[in-house]
Amino acid sequence: PNPPRPATRTRLRRRPAPGVGAAVVASFVRTPLLLAGTGVAALLCVAAGLPPTAATGFSVVTFTVVNVVCWWLLVRRLRAEGRSLGALLGRFRAADAAWGLLWLLVMYVPFVLVVVIGGLVAVGGFDRFGELFGQVPGSYGPAATALVLGTALVFPFVNAPLEELCYRGYAQDAFEQAGRPVAALVVPTVGFAVQHAFVACTWVAVPVYVAAFCAWGTVAAAIRWRHGRLWPLVVAHLVTNLAFSAVPVAAHLATG
Repeated sequence: PNPPRPATRTRLRRRPAPGVGAAVVASFVRTPLLLAGTGVAALLCVAAGLPPTAATGFSVVTFTVVNVVCWWLLVRRLRAEGRSLGALLGRFRAADAAWGLLWLLVMYVPFVLVVVIGGLVAVGGFDRFGELFGQVPGSYGPAATALVLGTALVFPFVNAPLEELCYRGYAQDAFEQAGRPVAALVVPTVGFAVQHAFVACTWVAVPVYVAAFCAWGTVAAAIRWRHGRLWPLVVAHLVTNLAFSAVPVAAHLATG
């Protein structure tokens, strides 16, 4: 009789674990994408006879397009690691809504203080404070206006969970797993803040916005580290995005 064949050993494919490199990419990948998107928007504004700075009026559209790309990148990375968005986000609990509203107040206080103090330093006084926000052209035309208004209604529900998953979820968690607690607090926070330079309407507002979102991101990262849950931060972020995009859009539609 033929001798028994040795059992073939199946090679198990090892899935890559999140590392420092992946955490850095997750922290800063949005910045070049937003730079490219804002550049395209500026060129389109010039072609339409508007100043290039009018591109900031389309920031909600630019951010939404970048969000879609980043959703795809994050899902792809998690699949390569054998994980899912659900596992990274966790299960929603009723208490998360209450905690989210509390954390919203906690994060909003230093954010506003930095905007006010930094803004006064940047422009030199209360009488020039409005210079931080620039002047938006009165009309972009009906098609462009409809695009901005429609996107603003969708934006909070796409942006809030993605940014929390990207910065406080994936990147911060990856640094912590790599034994880099300081980097877990600092690097995603800097990436989160820098990307918000693209919502500034004037150059003088850029450092003020970056500093303000650094304050917000630092508190958010500390909350994530201390409590270990992402959903309350998503709730806080969602309420903020609703207040500054969907609500103004609804008001515009009601009066228009």
